[in-house]
Amino acid sequence: MRARFLEPQPPARLVERGGKVYAFLCLNEQAFEETYEGSGAVTVYEYDYHEFAESADAIDAQDVQAHPEKYMSYTPDPQTMESRLEKLTAQINALAAAQLEMATKEA
Repeated sequence: MRARFLEPQPPARLVERGGKVYAFLCLNEQAFEETYEGSGAVTVYEYDYHEFAESADAIDAQDVQAHPEKYMSYTPDPQTMESRLEKLTAQINALAAAQLEMATKEA
């Protein structure tokens, strides 16, 4: 996707909030002049643009900042933290039940 701005953008802008990393990537800048009625010539900055939000524990924010080109087609894992937690809880419960069953057989 291409995006246009009226000011130059950094290659990667990251916002960390609430356990998530929000990434806004702008690469391959092209600057040009456009003329608008009533305001004259304006410099416009156009970029290849990508944005995503990912759990902070699922992505290396420093790597995104250092190498934004690697993340231009990044798609977050659709599996949410809640579903991961549910699966882990089910595994723990199954292990606890198996351990209890083994303990009662030994007694």
